[in-house]
Amino acid sequence: EGLQVLTGAPIQCIKMSDHQDDLELFWGMLLSYKEAGYPMGVCCMGEEDMAASLGLTTRHAYSLLNLHGAETLRLIQLRNPWAKDTWSGPYNNKCTKWTPQLREELMVFEDSSEAVFWIELTDFVR
Repeated sequence: EGLQVLTGAPIQCIKMSDHQDDLELFWGMLLSYKEAGYPMGVCCMGEEDMAASLGLTTRHAYSLLNLHGAETLRLIQLRNPWAKDTWSGPYNNKCTKWTPQLREELMVFEDSSEAVFWIELTDFVR
């Protein structure tokens, strides 16, 4: 609701766990919101210990900055406005899964201190 007050943009709260069985629909929704230019934010609501082990903070807002979809890989770019903790799971900035081409295309820098990171769609909805 705070986002609506700040921007005047429409808001919709989506419980990601409701979409774990239909990732295609959820991905399509995210793409349509991005295309429409809607500002998007997310909140990490998992178990505190599990979230912390992956570099996330529970009950904390993250900005959703970008989406990248390839044939078998769908990534979501997030930013932690506190700029202190960052994702340490698959496709974190230092992950060896990055190809040089994809790292360059998505501008992923290993030594970035901006707390901007990419996360796979399947990890995002957990």
